[in-house]
Amino acid sequence: MREEPPDPGLIQAAEARLARTRGRIQELEFDGRHYVLKRVRAKARSRYQQWAVRLLCRLFFPRLTAPGNASPRNGWRELERVRMLRNAGQNVPRVVATLPDAVMYTHCGKSVEQHLRHQDPAERRTTLHTVTRNLAAFHRAGYWHGGAQLRNVLFDGEHYYRVDFEEDLEQVLSLELAQVYDLAQHLADATTWVQHEDQAEALGLELLHAYQQLHWSPRHTQALRGVARLLAPLHWLGCRLRHARSRDVRRGVAMARVTRSGYRHRPAAAPTSEQDR
Repeated sequence: MREEPPDPGLIQAAEARLARTRGRIQELEFDGRHYVLKRVRAKARSRYQQWAVRLLCRLFFPRLTAPGNASPRNGWRELERVRMLRNAGQNVPRVVATLPDAVMYTHCGKSVEQHLRHQDPAERRTTLHTVTRNLAAFHRAGYWHGGAQLRNVLFDGEHYYRVDFEEDLEQVLSLELAQVYDLAQHLADATTWVQHEDQAEALGLELLHAYQQLHWSPRHTQALRGVARLLAPLHWLGCRLRHARSRDVRRGVAMARVTRSGYRHRPAAAPTSEQDR
């Protein structure tokens, strides 16, 4: 898919905006259209961090890691992924232009988080199910996100778009493990939108099972089992931590229970994906 050269006036407006403001992500309106400017940020890992990631994967996710290392990547990595996904027909922003230290993308609506704030509990449940199915479809097409939190899913009133593809762990994680990593991010985020906190575990399992009906395999079960082992301390201490002051801790306890129950669940109608045939 060939990109059209941007309007020189648009480039000048973008450069002026970046010169005036320090924010990493800026919205820009030009000639009646909206764009997003994202500054490029170098993302490097020390040797210690690379070793820690590799060790963690080998301890909790045996046979689900890739042969490479979590090597440092430069800030243009996201640009490459977005172009690849768009060329593959996935709903991601279009790259409008590249600047010396930033990338300009098309604006694709408000985040799902923003929409959820104005919805009642029934509408929220419907939205969360829709986004869960959207994630399953994205994964079934053979991709992974790396930033599957609800703030990185945009809705323009008709379609959902995924943004923020900076994560660079594909040299370490297998596709199935990367997809379960996405799923865990999504579920942990989604369960914060229940009306009452004691509903978090039930909603998490509900969404997990909805995902499993659309995309699942034995290797996904193995990856989810590893997540459950990783969160096991929270499960064992659940009774003591259930009323912890920290909301994050309480959510962690709910996720520990969701993952522990989830990998034992066998979806009755889970389809076989292309890579499992």
